[in-house]
Amino acid sequence: MAQILFSRHAKRRMRLYKISQDDVAGMLPSTDTLGRQAITRRLTEHKYPIKVVYEVQNESTVVITAYPVKKGKQ
Repeated sequence: MAQILFSRHAKRRMRLYKISQDDVAGMLPSTDTLGRQAITRRLTEHKYPIKVVYEVQNESTVVITAYPVKKGKQ
């Protein structure tokens, strides 16, 4: 991954749920499969697992949204 970009929506959701950009960047896999993908991981600082939806493009990875997943919706 050469560059990680955050959409305006992702920045707003991350600010609302107190998720740092470093946490999201650490969740993204190092493999670069093109297209839209989602990943869910539990972070120690948060009560619920965090879901990140991102899209891998040619030169960059765009984080579309990030939010906590409530119980039963994993």
